[in-house]
Amino acid sequence: MTAPHQSGDLDLVLRRVRVGVTGHRTLVNPGAVRRGLEHVFQNMERLLPGEKHEYVIVSPLAEGADRLVAQWVLDNRPGSQLEAVLPMARKEYYETFSETERADSIREFDLLWSRAATRRELAKTGSHGDAYKTVGEEVVKICDVLIAIWDGQPARGEGGTAGVVDFARQNKFALFWLSPDAGKIRESSNLDRMAPDVIFLHEYNKEHIGDAEITRQADDRLWEMQDSAVKNGLDPKILEPLRLTVLPHFAKASALSASYQTRYFNSTYAAYIFSAAAVTTAAAGFLFFPGRHVIYALEFVEIAAVVVLTLTPRYRRLQRNWINYRFLAERLRASCFLFVVDQHGLTSETPADLRVSWLPEDRVLIAQNAILASLPKAGHTGRSVQHYQPGHDHAAKKFLLKSWIDDQRDYYRRKSVENQTKHDTLERSLLALLIISLTAALVHFFEGIWVSHVVDNVLDLIAVAFPAVASALGGISVFRHFNRTAERYESMADHLSKISREMTTPEAHSAPIQETALSPLQRLMREADAAMIHEHQGWRAVIGVHLPGPG
Repeated sequence: MTAPHQSGDLDLVLRRVRVGVTGHRTLVNPGAVRRGLEHVFQNMERLLPGEKHEYVIVSPLAEGADRLVAQWVLDNRPGSQLEAVLPMARKEYYETFSETERADSIREFDLLWSRAATRRELAKTGSHGDAYKTVGEEVVKICDVLIAIWDGQPARGEGGTAGVVDFARQNKFALFWLSPDAGKIRESSNLDRMAPDVIFLHEYNKEHIGDAEITRQADDRLWEMQDSAVKNGLDPKILEPLRLTVLPHFAKASALSASYQTRYFNSTYAAYIFSAAAVTTAAAGFLFFPGRHVIYALEFVEIAAVVVLTLTPRYRRLQRNWINYRFLAERLRASCFLFVVDQHGLTSETPADLRVSWLPEDRVLIAQNAILASLPKAGHTGRSVQHYQPGHDHAAKKFLLKSWIDDQRDYYRRKSVENQTKHDTLERSLLALLIISLTAALVHFFEGIWVSHVVDNVLDLIAVAFPAVASALGGISVFRHFNRTAERYESMADHLSKISREMTTPEAHSAPIQETALSPLQRLMREADAAMIHEHQGWRAVIGVHLPGPG
């Protein structure tokens, strides 16, 4: 029996916060700068959630500020790492060090270089000034926050500290500016943009789903996959590493997505109902209860409910969390199957035409990578991906076809029909309401002949209230994107059907792939994964748009 997950088992290891550094080669008061760094990191600790996180100091390791900050972080923040990014080849870089103390400077550099977890030497294509400018901008772009040890004076040459700080400011990167003489924080800007993925992972870790329920769902999912593996001739032990790694997080992300979706949809539906009810209440009060203030109080409550339900940060948070957790769940679902062919670490960059969503995906992919990091690096066989056995590929192909490709194809096909049916139902309802409204308006022509005063008021109420209800239904139809979603899902189902046919055609797998080390099966799995993530990103771009609120 699988041991139940404890409350801390599903906590994600937060990615390290990347801290870039730029500054002068000669420092007036190194001791003051070190004291200033303590204040900087205290500020960062207050800004970041109370989760465990570590730091990566990104430094070109030039003399002075670059090395001082790197050394201080490594010595004072346990678990920190150094990422060295040089503006040119190391041997050439040596020649830029102080002429009078070059031997000592090289020894100091080499000691830090040896401690670096990651080392890069950028290709120098111009002058030294061009190289310094390039490496400075590179440091800014890859870090979460930049620490600048700067005297505030204009740059005295190309690639100086002033230029790097200006680049960070123009692009609104998080920045701490320390004075080199007193070590005081002169500026702290754009700190709300510092490590937003840390905040997302912190929120994820705070979400509590019952441990027993998570274990049950993960085990049920594993049993389904292993049962399918057995039926298709695949060793079910291959899937065992998923039990305590990906599947519990898949179960949690799926549960969170469903919870936030329900709350988000219910809030929106209720807001549309209250919006239509407010119009109906106002019309009824005017026609049947003139002068009754309780009617206007009821209308006020209904309008206030619309405001509370949809025009508050809570509403946007429900939408954001639903989309992020669903995206994470879908990526983890795919990773379970990609694991079978050692492709579970795949990520796909968002196409340019889909980069319109207000919800950045980087933090979700970082969460995915944090989860996948616990899987075996060499896959289930202990061999590299180039050494798959044909028998394994055949069984894996049958398993993936049945349990993933065809299952997802049927899901998209079914959901396409469901969305189209809901769209058609709403369209018919709208038409019926408009016909009734038109009929009520037409009857007014005869009100002087045979319509009583009471009936006349009822017709007036219908003429006002029914279009309001129709407007609410139309708003719900736009909000849910039933028609567009149906078309997208149908297109996705057709594409997966094409991949399914390719997987069942022997000729499609007989020719070796010359340009890559991937097997034909792996290539097809990559194609399927790319298609699915493209659909998920397109869904995010559509659903993530802020629509006008009900009213």
